[in-house]
Amino acid sequence: MAKPIADLITELRGTRTYKELSEDCGGLPSTARISSMVKNRMSSFPSPETIRGLAKGLGVTELDIVTSCGVSMTLWDDGNTQMPISLPHGAEKLTRSQKNVIVSVVREFMTANQGH
Repeated sequence: MAKPIADLITELRGTRTYKELSEDCGGLPSTARISSMVKNRMSSFPSPETIRGLAKGLGVTELDIVTSCGVSMTLWDDGNTQMPISLPHGAEKLTRSQKNVIVSVVREFMTANQGH
């Protein structure tokens, strides 16, 4: 289940500015292009270079970027855009204990936010 590209970028850029994310992407996409992808409706797929750069900067696969772009353009169903938060590529290598800690922290946040 993929998220629209705007959601994926917003979640995985963390505290980085668009400029910092662009630098982490190797300069492609540019700061303005990242901002546009987040704020405007997509009407076409980004270039292969932009897909590679975003994958690098966000720490996900190129397929994740393409899938999210397709969801953004309503080319295919996203299944559930309210799925759990995305984790950077490599998180699958965490131990079961480490994964359990992450789930526990998220549950604590959810409990704390129930009144809001």
